[in-house]
Amino acid sequence: MELKLNMLVAIHRHGDDGWVMGIVRRMRRLSARNAEIGLQLIATTLASAELTEQRKARGADHPVTSADSAVAARQFRGLFLSFQRRPEEPPVQSLIVPAVEFHTSRVYTLRIGRSARTIRHGRLLEQHADWVWTVIDPIPVESDAHSAGSAN
Repeated sequence: MELKLNMLVAIHRHGDDGWVMGIVRRMRRLSARNAEIGLQLIATTLASAELTEQRKARGADHPVTSADSAVAARQFRGLFLSFQRRPEEPPVQSLIVPAVEFHTSRVYTLRIGRSARTIRHGRLLEQHADWVWTVIDPIPVESDAHSAGSAN
């Protein structure tokens, strides 16, 4: 396997049910056959995520979601990451998305399994040519309810 600096790596640890994710931060060749690799752990759990861009229909005051048929919403996939340093601390949630899909001002519906919520990209954590790592900035439920109420 060829590893490079800043490469994303998913690891299934022996004895654990799930996967963890890290970023290769340093590499050192110990011999012709052995190398030492330093990883920054960025997720203690990860899941496939589907993001659907919410758009406003022309003349509409509310965002159009994938449930609305007036405007075809753009969809793409990403990785939903959750990192919990200690069991008593709340997990930090973030996303890794293709670099071409990162737009700070856009609103998305984030689907993980059967769960869905409205978000936008929060603080940029790291950016590379082919991927971006960003904090999730949830949009409060009141905003969703207000948007849905203005559609009637």
